[in-house]
Amino acid sequence: MRPGLRAREFDDRSPRNDGRSRAEIVGKIRHTTCVQQDFLADLVAFAPQEYHRLAADEQQRFHVHADRLVRRTSWEPARNFTITSDMIYTVAAHAALIVAGFDPIVDPFRNVAAVVLHRGTIVTTGPQPGPVAGVMTASPRYLAGQSGHGRGPVLLDWRTVKQEVSRPRRGTNVVYHEFAHKLD
Repeated sequence: MRPGLRAREFDDRSPRNDGRSRAEIVGKIRHTTCVQQDFLADLVAFAPQEYHRLAADEQQRFHVHADRLVRRTSWEPARNFTITSDMIYTVAAHAALIVAGFDPIVDPFRNVAAVVLHRGTIVTTGPQPGPVAGVMTASPRYLAGQSGHGRGPVLLDWRTVKQEVSRPRRGTNVVYHEFAHKLD
């Protein structure tokens, strides 16, 4: 965590905190976590294996962050694709794992407004920097994911997500990668 961030986040006058104190916000988070035990049990079923290695306090923070992602984010399908709750829980669980160490008051994914799931590879076109400095190209780019600037959407190729989630030992996870960009 960057120095000084915590002090700003706990400022009662912060617009993000709506004038509520830290105690009020943490109390509401605890209440929400207790009320939604069924949802959380479902979510843990989609969590990566690393979830079970988290300490109890990290697991509680994981639940809060995943719950926020599921409920506050707009989950959108791309072109004739249907999103299921299993897909949403899978993405939210893997994203929440990378922020399980963050205090819930920090709200690390506050800039995630939408997640767009594509059936397969994401293809972008248009002018973009080429392979050599100073050169532009209009060649298509094939992506497994992309994270928009600021509150821009997170785009994910579901086929790649499913493949990488099922083989964690390969060392790649597009969900971790794209959601890590949202922490910048």
